[in-house]
Amino acid sequence: MMRQSKNNDKCISLTENMSDEELLQRWVNDDKQAFNLFYMRHSMWIRKIVLKKISWFQEEKTETETDDWTQDIWLKICLDRAKIKVDEQGSARPFLATYIARKIINCYRDVLAKSLDFVPLENNYEADRAESKDAKVESIIAKKEILKVIHNILDKYPDLVQQSFIERKFKGLSAKEVGRILNLSPRTIDNNISMVLAELRLQLGDAVIGALIGLYGSNWLEHLMNGL
Repeated sequence: MMRQSKNNDKCISLTENMSDEELLQRWVNDDKQAFNLFYMRHSMWIRKIVLKKISWFQEEKTETETDDWTQDIWLKICLDRAKIKVDEQGSARPFLATYIARKIINCYRDVLAKSLDFVPLENNYEADRAESKDAKVESIIAKKEILKVIHNILDKYPDLVQQSFIERKFKGLSAKEVGRILNLSPRTIDNNISMVLAELRLQLGDAVIGALIGLYGSNWLEHLMNGL
């Protein structure tokens, strides 16, 4: 299959076998046909990657949300096309997978930063100068705000539920270990944890929970407690 593109008034032949590296070189020079071929080659794959990455943060996603995310990622890729790197086989996919994940995580970090009320570090100019935007998101003040919400939720539950949650999520013990300590079955421990997490998700919202997972991983609760 042959495609024709004008670049500096010369005809350039594009084939389906052309590597991503070659397409990117032409695309950087505003070759629209090179972009079209790059888009056709990767569009479905990129949509799947976007869907997978936003699944880290949102359990329920609409078709519209996925489309919006995908369009936004393509816009970022277009703007950053000169930065895209290829592997030894000339494929851009390994780079793009990491690139897309970072862009999505950064968006959720911004959501977290806007969702929390940060207390200014008054009379602490050294710390204020040293802190970057990401450092502020991870600041001890933000952690205390989140922990305050968690403890307010825990106060609503019986002691055994509170202890289950603290031992399991703050101390990082397994359900079996917590069960032995509290003389409860592992299933009961898991049920106790699920109750608290369900209300925590309602209180903080999926976006904030997703941002915390993006920052700290699946053990974000343990990380918050250990960081204080």
